[in-house]
Amino acid sequence: GQYPSQGSQGGQGGRGDQGGQGGIYPSQGDQGSQGGRGDQGGQGERYPYQPDNNPTSMGQQDYYVEPGNNVQLVANVVGNMAPGINTVWKRGDGVPINRRHSQQNNILYINNAERADQGIYVCQGVDTTGSILFEYNANLVIAASPRIRLDPQQQIVRPGDSPQIECQIVQGDQPIRIQWSREGSQELPTSVAQNGPILQFRGIAVSDTGRYVCKASNAAGQSEAVAEVIVNDAGDDGGMIEMQQLSSSQGATVDLPCRLAPSDDMKWRKEGGSLPDRATQVRTALRIERVTVEDSGKYICTSQGRMQYVTLMVERLTVNPAKPKISITPSNTSPAIGDFLDVKCEVEGLTGRGLKVSWAKIGQSDMGDNVNGRATLMRIETVKRENEGLYRCTVETRAGTFYEDYTLSVSGSA
Repeated sequence: GQYPSQGSQGGQGGRGDQGGQGGIYPSQGDQGSQGGRGDQGGQGERYPYQPDNNPTSMGQQDYYVEPGNNVQLVANVVGNMAPGINTVWKRGDGVPINRRHSQQNNILYINNAERADQGIYVCQGVDTTGSILFEYNANLVIAASPRIRLDPQQQIVRPGDSPQIECQIVQGDQPIRIQWSREGSQELPTSVAQNGPILQFRGIAVSDTGRYVCKASNAAGQSEAVAEVIVNDAGDDGGMIEMQQLSSSQGATVDLPCRLAPSDDMKWRKEGGSLPDRATQVRTALRIERVTVEDSGKYICTSQGRMQYVTLMVERLTVNPAKPKISITPSNTSPAIGDFLDVKCEVEGLTGRGLKVSWAKIGQSDMGDNVNGRATLMRIETVKRENEGLYRCTVETRAGTFYEDYTLSVSGSA
């Protein structure tokens, strides 16, 4: 969680003639050896203690940590310690250090960082007479690294089309820098241009087929997401995209994906009937809330003369007065790629022997190499894109078999 700033030069960037960082202690005007005297940099009122013996500055280093995480502020002063000198940490603005944090010699442990913890922390070397011999400054920055998603994540276009991909910032502190590249290449094709978060193609060619990477970075870190563009030159036979199948339980909310390139004439329809009144188009997907068995059927997405079929099958729920209450609780309601995830399946109203709880992924023979389902707990150590889908917690009892479903959606950072 420690990232030296560009001006720190190995931990010395806190000197007034090196750092150039706003709010740095000592102030820029006192050349790094006066400990922030108010008559030099105009910042003295921020540092109430004002040591009179002009302690030596041991430099400054920047530390970045995400909200809720831990970081160690380490003062590089051990080699300068003589017998009888103790180190004391304090905040540069005079506010007491929160009790969540603790000091051990030259290290200040920041626990469960909050926005209010941001600022300058000063490690002072104090001798037996109480004189301050030297000071080391740690600039703690609380910043959330970016998380992104791409829209659309996959699209199929024809030669000459002008599709685009948007890199959407889900979370993260500004300023965030966005950079596009083509997977396996340092340069983008001549037919594509980056306009901020938008990757815009003009007259796309078959050779432009590939995977395109959006990289978002800020002071706290970076994330990447990949979108695939397929240029189909199959002529008339290329107008039909492969069919997809989705299963859902009654009452759930489902998103039917459309992999066609977005266009002004994109629309959804249902074969042999009309769309449910609970259906809305969300970007390219068709979202149906509180699905019923009657919503089962074949849905067709059309765009620029091309079609894609999605078959939806909704399973009917049967009412059973003996059914136990099954509650599914994820540790993270909006996990991203790389996150840790625990999903608990808790059963109420059943006791005794003969109770068996198990997890499965609907439509697949196994849940994946990185998914561990043991009784009531399903654990994913590192979430991947392929973990998305519908999971079922099945409860087998002497009175019958019951289940509850959980839909895992993964945000598009990498």
